[in-house]
Amino acid sequence: MMLGILYAKGAGDSSVKPDYGKALDWLQNAAKAGNKEAAAYYNEAYLFVDTRTPRSEGEQEAAIESLRELARQGVPHAEVVLGEWSRRKAIATKDKASRLKLYRDAADRWRKAKGPREWRACYYLGSLYERGLLNEDGKPTQNDLNEAKALYKEGADNEDLVCMFNLGRFIW
Repeated sequence: MMLGILYAKGAGDSSVKPDYGKALDWLQNAAKAGNKEAAAYYNEAYLFVDTRTPRSEGEQEAAIESLRELARQGVPHAEVVLGEWSRRKAIATKDKASRLKLYRDAADRWRKAKGPREWRACYYLGSLYERGLLNEDGKPTQNDLNEAKALYKEGADNEDLVCMFNLGRFIW
């Protein structure tokens, strides 16, 4: 699984360039071997990272359904990916009530995922608090910077680099 993630992101020292084909192959092999976390990462890469091949609506829905099943089985990263899917759908939708429901779904999923090895959920949830959660009209409410900072700190304390960066913005 880690090789798949490495190929998806590339190595920081440029010794490994991103190769989405290899990333998907490694993640898929790990998923087929029964690694549920790898299956969540595979579906994430399939939906968001490997954009060279356009996905049909049916293919996207199959990946989302696989993530829903993994979430039902308690895989935290599946909740993170489903939350990001909801957030992206919320941005794209014009219907304010649907947008609000999708943002709330994203926040709920990130709250569930927050914990061991899924500290990125602290970043996603913190960013919603920082920008302001949405009200019934689909407009941002007053933001809650204290809650955002607390979430970024929680993620930073657990070595999530994005949370460290965002916490640094509050301290600076």
